[in-house]
Amino acid sequence: MSDSFKLIGSSDMAAQIRRIYGRLERVLAMADATLKNVASKMSYTTDIEALGKTAHVRTKFYQNSNTAAAVAAAVDVRELFLEGAMLEFVAPAELP
Repeated sequence: MSDSFKLIGSSDMAAQIRRIYGRLERVLAMADATLKNVASKMSYTTDIEALGKTAHVRTKFYQNSNTAAAVAAAVDVRELFLEGAMLEFVAPAELP
């Protein structure tokens, strides 16, 4: 989603992952945290197969943060709130 609440990358899992992780990194930075502080991640996706095929996109964010990916789980759902959205996730973090 853009800063004006428009979906970015409609039906494009890789684009949505890049946008979500980019926003997550900015929010964490506001609290002097990084992906290293993310304790776990629960993903909700409309396309579990596409999520698996784009693991390399998520992995790149963790590599750039020099950290291992947090423990994660994913649930395949029928639809998400925004039309065209393929992914939402919850990522609780332990703040420094």
